[in-house]
Amino acid sequence: MAPNLRRLAKGERFYRDSLRNLAHLVDEYQDERDSVMLEEWKERLKEIFDDYKDTRVTHPEESYLPPSRGVVPIPVQQIRVKLPEIKLPIFDGTIREWPFRDSFHSLIASNTHLSDVDKFSYLLSSLSKEAKRVVEVIEVTSDNYAVAWEVLEKRFENKYLIVKSYVEALFMADAVKKECY
Repeated sequence: MAPNLRRLAKGERFYRDSLRNLAHLVDEYQDERDSVMLEEWKERLKEIFDDYKDTRVTHPEESYLPPSRGVVPIPVQQIRVKLPEIKLPIFDGTIREWPFRDSFHSLIASNTHLSDVDKFSYLLSSLSKEAKRVVEVIEVTSDNYAVAWEVLEKRFENKYLIVKSYVEALFMADAVKKECY
C-alpha cells in the first residue's frame, strides 16, 4: 500500500477516534451553566461525524483489521473464492463412524439460513441402513428435527462403545510384516 494512503488511513482512524472521544466527553459533562454551549457542541460534533461518514476513504466492501500496538490498519478486500462442493457424509449406524455428528453439525445443523424442515431433510438424506431406520418413522416437520437428532444421539453417542470399537479395530489390525523407514 502506498505510504500516502497509509498516512490517510491513519489520519482517518485518528479523526474518527478523536470525534468519538470528544462526543463521549461532551455527553459526560454535567455542568448546567454551560448547557447551551454543550448542545451547540453536540450538534456540531454530529455534523462533523456525519460529514466524516459521508466522505470517508474506505469503500463499503472494505473492512479494517483491528489495530495492534500502533500498527496502521490496512483495508482488506473481501475475497470470494469458489470452493469445491463438500459432499454430506453418510452415516450408516456404524458406531465408529458417529463422528459424522461433527461434520453434519458444521455443514447443516449450524447453518442459520436453513429451516429445521430443511435440516431434517438433509439429515434423512445423510443416513442409511440402521441409522436411517432409527429416525425414518418420525414425520418430517420443523419440530421433529430436534426430536430426530436427539433420538440419534441417544442411540449412537455412546462414548464407551465408540472407544471400544476403536480399540477392537486396533487389535484386529494386521501385524506389520516388515519395517518401513
